[in-house]
Amino acid sequence: MHLLMIVITLTLAYVVRLLALKVTRQLAFFNFLFPPLLLLTTAAAIVSMGPEGKMLGLKAGWFSYLLACTYLLVVISLLAKLAYQAWRQTQTTSRYSQISLLNQPIYLLDIDFPYCAQMGFWRSQIILSRGLLDLLNEEELTAVLAHEQAHQSYHDNFWFFWLSWLRNSTPWLPQSETLWQELLLWRELRADAKGAQQVGGLVIAEALLKVAQKVNDYLSHKPELAFSVELNDGNNSRLEQRIDALLSDAPKPEQLKWYLSGIIASLLPMLTICLHQ
Repeated sequence: MHLLMIVITLTLAYVVRLLALKVTRQLAFFNFLFPPLLLLTTAAAIVSMGPEGKMLGLKAGWFSYLLACTYLLVVISLLAKLAYQAWRQTQTTSRYSQISLLNQPIYLLDIDFPYCAQMGFWRSQIILSRGLLDLLNEEELTAVLAHEQAHQSYHDNFWFFWLSWLRNSTPWLPQSETLWQELLLWRELRADAKGAQQVGGLVIAEALLKVAQKVNDYLSHKPELAFSVELNDGNNSRLEQRIDALLSDAPKPEQLKWYLSGIIASLLPMLTICLHQ
């Protein structure tokens, strides 16, 4: 019976992702979250029931039990690895010199590449490169800080850490990368919209364009660089969407529907524990 649960869960998770071929941003969270959460709760339910006993008259077995245990060990190990990497990044950040920029504490990265990022977990810190400080004027730097402060207020680093874990735990599911990119775009649109309330969308758009042009010029001379900046992720389509949103009359990102009923549905495998004897 437990093996049948695994087969049904895998099929359902795969079908949900296949149906996400035509991605809509409103459904992105549901399509992204439901399949990996369903797999996790199914594995947890099977492990909690153990390899012996019956459910609906069908016997449990060691094969399905060991399969569920292996899956949980893999995803927990992945979580530990990601947590360690996040901790190492935080430790590295603490060694950078800290300065005050427009009354905002930031960590300064002494490179000429225009770089901007958030480091940390719940209370993230802003990192800016000297190249970015030299490139932008005071008004544009204010816009950058407004955007980054929006990320801080939404605790994007914290929430996207867990989303990244789910993404990495099921990279074999269809549309994983497409949905991930959709969520990243939504995150930036939301931060842009909040920042625009303070400094105006035009200033943020100008800063985005200036950084994008500098990055493209920089990478044309040093193509071996594999990393990107927060303000320009190398995806021209996403950059265009952000600028279009900022230049509109009301740059507000579409609200993503979490479809709470669907997320609750991913917990249904836990109810099967009551049927186990």
